[in-house]
Amino acid sequence: MALPHAERQVRRSAAAPNRARPRRGSRTRQQILRASLRLFAQGGFAGTPIRRIARAAGVSDATLYHHFGSKRGLLTALYEERGFLSALDQLERPIPNVSLKRRLLAAVADAVELMEREAEFLRLVSMEALAGDRLAVEQQRAAMARWMQGMGRLLQYYVDAGQAKPVDAVEVARRFVYLFWGAYLDRLVGGGSFGPPLAGKTASDSLRAYLLREAEELADSLSAVPSVG
Repeated sequence: MALPHAERQVRRSAAAPNRARPRRGSRTRQQILRASLRLFAQGGFAGTPIRRIARAAGVSDATLYHHFGSKRGLLTALYEERGFLSALDQLERPIPNVSLKRRLLAAVADAVELMEREAEFLRLVSMEALAGDRLAVEQQRAAMARWMQGMGRLLQYYVDAGQAKPVDAVEVARRFVYLFWGAYLDRLVGGGSFGPPLAGKTASDSLRAYLLREAEELADSLSAVPSVG
């Protein structure tokens, strides 16, 4: 399902502040993050001591603690550096004169693009969480809670503006996020099957089309006025 010109405009409007923001941190910070991600992928979170990360990054333990404070701080920074936290911030940002349908379609398209770009990182965190790693479980739960909160606030904005039916925005957001994440996990670990094959399209394209259809159906079901596309 291709995004029409209007949805592409919404996506550019939402993403513009993030593109203008300079990357945080020093070269040392980036060295530590690269080393931590490589070692986490090799040995897992629990199996990778801080000292090994510091040695691989060419810094002292004290320097690593100065920048991140703990292994939990490192994982949080990895989420941030990959754009997940800024994307969640943008999800809550109202865009004047944009319908709920257009906003949802743009948000879904942006989310799929980001998650596909960072698939290896998400696969690492998800596998660690499924294996019972406490740190991975905590971080994934926090990310899911933040995602549901952002989606809930977005929906509530349209309810309060009289542009969506008076529903429980928190519950609707929870269900949609679980649907999205379940579909993405299926794609991540097994390729996924989201309806009839699309000629010349990848599994990523099929996932995107499936989630855009779901977002459009959700928007239509919530619309306070008849949908005009």
